Amino acid sequence: METLQIRKQLLNIFEPELVDEILDNPFIVESAVGTVLGEIGSQAQFIPIVVKGSVRSVRFDENGNEIFIYNIEPIQSCILTVTAVMQESLTKTIGIANEDVTTILIPREKAEPWMAKYSSWRHFTINLYEKRLNELLQQHQLVSEQKERISKQKKSLTDSIQYARRIQNAVLPPMDLIKSLLPEHFILFKPRNIVSGDYYWLTQIENKTILAVADCTGHGVPGAFMSMLGISLLNQVVGHNKNISVNEILNEMRDAVKKSLRQTGKSNEAKDGMDMVVVIFDRETQTLEYAGANNPIYIVRNKELIELKPDKMPIGVHVIEDKMFTKNEFSFQNGDAVYAFSDGFADQVGGNARKKFMSKNFKQLLTDISENSMEKQREMLNETIENWRGDEDQVDDILVVGVRC
Repeated sequence: METLQIRKQLLNIFEPELVDEILDNPFIVESAVGTVLGEIGSQAQFIPIVVKGSVRSVRFDENGNEIFIYNIEPIQSCILTVTAVMQESLTKTIGIANEDVTTILIPREKAEPWMAKYSSWRHFTINLYEKRLNELLQQHQLVSEQKERISKQKKSLTDSIQYARRIQNAVLPPMDLIKSLLPEHFILFKPRNIVSGDYYWLTQIENKTILAVADCTGHGVPGAFMSMLGISLLNQVVGHNKNISVNEILNEMRDAVKKSLRQTGKSNEAKDGMDMVVVIFDRETQTLEYAGANNPIYIVRNKELIELKPDKMPIGVHVIEDKMFTKNEFSFQNGDAVYAFSDGFADQVGGNARKKFMSKNFKQLLTDISENSMEKQREMLNETIENWRGDEDQVDDILVVGVRC
């Protein structure tokens, strides 16, 4: 770019004497599109004035992603660089040429005296601050408006999910039914989000109490949809056959889930389903039946833990789904504590090493607290997992059901 053309542009902003000083042995730099101008963290020595093309001022986040600040058009400069030069501080931004660019570099030793000597230079600098301040105010207004819209949308969504929780809670067994069928029990139910993919189900048929505890695929709203489906299907499966056994409940639940979700086993299908335990208590014979889809139950007697293991397959489509679920029988004694649960407690991340709580520690915890009252056990479990979690996010829904025989 010719000096005469540059002079003509500068005279639109600055008085002739200042233009003469600017063009006296000037540092004129030609830069191609994409050229990086400056270096973050370096000592700022020059104030750049763009006379041709445009430059975007940017910084970078911790992942190296570019954060746009503003564009610098002809006969403008970067106010952040001006400030760094005047304060003799390190640069916090760089410029990147949006197109072929011509800039004039004004040394600090010239720029500082010009503040007192030339009114046009003072006005130029003040106008840069004013322009960037106005841009900042506009951006702030835009962000505020966006924040308000997002806040309203979030409230509307949260209100809807809160209502969904009321519906989900309504289909869970009512507390008076639970207390009448399981006089000594506790339920630790901690959804990760407002609604849960874990659920529990309870009914009485003649002298037998049937308890189911399930962990659906996902959590939050998707998990809640699956839990509603599971509760509905349990009502159908058990309601249509009063003499059904625990393993038959799981077999029929698997068929019903596959049919409801139209699962055929094709590779591109979603593998939604649930892990589940079903326990039937017969207090007349002091026996319980148990069947498990991936999840076990624990029985603690006199501070010793007994594990009844599950079949390693879910309620839903699976590679070995042609196998029938297994029925386990166990003779319980008065005072035995039976625990059914999802994997959320053992999988919770926390502690000093930010690791999972783990099944081994969960078993030991249940063994240690088993002789306390059921309500006290619930408090101790809740306190333990909250202390373990600390500042970590809850990773999954948590459900633990304890029953004293």
